Amino acid sequence: HQPASETALGRFLETEIAERVELVSNKTWTTVARIRFARELSRAIAKASYEHNVDPFVLMAMVEAESRYNTMALGT
Repeated sequence: HQPASETALGRFLETEIAERVELVSNKTWTTVARIRFARELSRAIAKASYEHNVDPFVLMAMVEAESRYNTMALGT
C-alpha cells in the first residue's frame, strides 16, 4: 500500500496547492518554497483524509478559506 502522498490524488493536491498558494496568499513565493510548501501540505491533507475518512478537497478548501495558506494563522 502506497503512502497517500505518493498516489495520483496526492500529486494532484500538490499541483493544485502549488498553483493556488501565491494567488490566494497575496504573498510572493520563490518557486522552491512554493513547491516545498505544496508538497508538505498535500501530504498532510492526504494523510488526514485517509486517517479520518474526510474528503481531501474539503480539507484543502478549509485550509484555503481559514488561513489563506498562512502558516502563522491562528483561529479565534
